[in-house]
Amino acid sequence: MKKMIIALAVVALATSAFAQIDPDANGIGFYFDDSAMENCATTVAPFSPINGYLIATNIDQTSGISGFEC
Repeated sequence: MKKMIIALAVVALATSAFAQIDPDANGIGFYFDDSAMENCATTVAPFSPINGYLIATNIDQTSGISGFEC
């Protein structure tokens, strides 16, 4: 019974963690929504097509990101 309660507590804590926009300057990430909040995707059926986005976040230069940073 104790193991079951501990397992449920661990699962509850693990599901409360959400992907956030990278707080660092000049971040680049692969996300599954255009607001850069989801970095994991699930589908109903196997081999279903999904959209993915390569997003630059918190750009601090007016010129953008250089190629070597990507």
